[in-house]
Amino acid sequence: MLSSEQSSTLTTPSDSCVMAAFAFSALVTPSKKFSMEHLQNATLAGGVAVGACADMMLTPGGSLAIGSLAGILSVCGFQYIQPCLLKKLKIHDSCGVNNLHGMPGLFGGLLSVLMAGIASSDSYDKFSQGMEDKSLTEIFPALAEGGTASGQALSQLLAIIVTLAFAIVGGLVTGLLMLMVGKMERMEGEDFYNDDWNIDEIEAKDEVSEDLKVLMEDMRNVKFNGQPVTVSEKSALLA
Repeated sequence: MLSSEQSSTLTTPSDSCVMAAFAFSALVTPSKKFSMEHLQNATLAGGVAVGACADMMLTPGGSLAIGSLAGILSVCGFQYIQPCLLKKLKIHDSCGVNNLHGMPGLFGGLLSVLMAGIASSDSYDKFSQGMEDKSLTEIFPALAEGGTASGQALSQLLAIIVTLAFAIVGGLVTGLLMLMVGKMERMEGEDFYNDDWNIDEIEAKDEVSEDLKVLMEDMRNVKFNGQPVTVSEKSALLA
């Protein structure tokens, strides 16, 4: 069962992120209205940002700040950084992955470095006096073996660097392979958005099945109050 502290850590970033994303979306859009792209994505950034330090002593106030900053960061990514990447570097982030997962995730990782660096028994073991298991060493096992908070912070930072290295190298290799495939297939312009290139026999998948055709024909023969009924593929599937 979650304690009130853990519940606050998990729920407060999400709540504050939603409020910040709504407010900042209306602030930065030219029409001063909410952008659905922002609301569908940036409202989740708080949960992403708190992931690396969710088991650390954030406090409800810290969780609130993290969620708000993550929501604002994600909205700025969609509004400013994504168009800049497309214009300057020709990087097409079609799903806004960098804005929702990349930047808030990196933000959360850096927060974990900070939280590990300031971790102390005074804040973690306040309510575990006289108990064999201590919260501090449960979260940071290296501290039980003579490690220091600064050493744990360094470990968190090195983990971020290694993760970024894997992500960057993996992304570059994948992009290079896709570029080679595009040249081999001689894809140009709209071909990159044509699923016929990527999905085998997509035309056959789009065809209406014989059973559905029979059902549609039967429904066309039905009259409602003496009037013929208009039937589409969607209405036939819902029938």
